[in-house]
Amino acid sequence: MRLAFHIGSGQKLNPITPKELVAIPGGAQPNYAIMAVFDLRTFEPGNYTLEMTAEGNGGQARATQRAELTVQ
Repeated sequence: MRLAFHIGSGQKLNPITPKELVAIPGGAQPNYAIMAVFDLRTFEPGNYTLEMTAEGNGGQARATQRAELTVQ
């Protein structure tokens, strides 16, 4: 499985590397719970979009999830 993370405000999302990353196998294969920790101390206060894309099966399967967050 390959994971990619991007963060940004507005239309432009930039790559971000997690400080910590854990993939926990789920009950039915090939399900995983993904937990990532990011250092956001260098970000200006504001609203951001975090996007995670997971790719498996040699690029044949792909899922993307987005979440909104606020840095204060």
